[in-house]
Amino acid sequence: MRLLKSWIVAVVAVVASLSLTEAYAAEEAHFKTPEEAVTGFLDAVKKQDFEAILATTAVDRMSEGYDFVAQAGQLKVIMPSFAMPANDPFFISVNKAFYAGMMAKDVQFLTYSLMLANNPVIIDTLLEGHSYANPDYPTAAWDMFDAVQAERLSELSISKIGTPLPEEVNSERQQRLFSGHAKLFQGDAETERVALLSFDGRDFLVGFSLIRFGDDWLVEGTRPWVAKTNRMGGAKRTTPDEFEALIR
Repeated sequence: MRLLKSWIVAVVAVVASLSLTEAYAAEEAHFKTPEEAVTGFLDAVKKQDFEAILATTAVDRMSEGYDFVAQAGQLKVIMPSFAMPANDPFFISVNKAFYAGMMAKDVQFLTYSLMLANNPVIIDTLLEGHSYANPDYPTAAWDMFDAVQAERLSELSISKIGTPLPEEVNSERQQRLFSGHAKLFQGDAETERVALLSFDGRDFLVGFSLIRFGDDWLVEGTRPWVAKTNRMGGAKRTTPDEFEALIR
């Protein structure tokens, strides 16, 4: 009886994992340039369509191609933030939920940073990765709740997309680092882009890391290494002149 119960629990866990993965399933898009991938990602954000966002990302490719041993070898450490070895369909399903969750966090903080720009007391703390606590601001949660409305994302517009710090991004050393990271997921190349966005009368900078698989570029996330836009994946206030200086 105990074995039967264990078997039932295991089956339920597998079914739940597969259901979770299916909930995040979307037909993968094909982008020939990093700029097309960034545009596709942001267009999906504007439409408030998370499945469409995921279709522009490398979530599926990363989940299936992840080389656990190679990453441990590169970093000389095994970290709790690693995905699971992609040596079994069950683990790949877990990885898809894992990477989809990371992408959801990027979208969450991108949304927060845009909609709370006029409330730096809260957003600056959150974008630093800290909890916000201020007994002198008892309405903070309600103010944030009122400001964060999905339909407002339709107002987002892309002003320009470029390569951040191009000399550094294209340097031999950085290209070597990019190549090593892309290979962890069976990718062929990696790069970064930054986008100048307009929202609610303000200009924002958001960064992207992207991986190429064959002829297709897909978004890895919104926390680039070189651009260092925001470690939580959010956007930050900028000006067109500052943006031009970054991509020059």
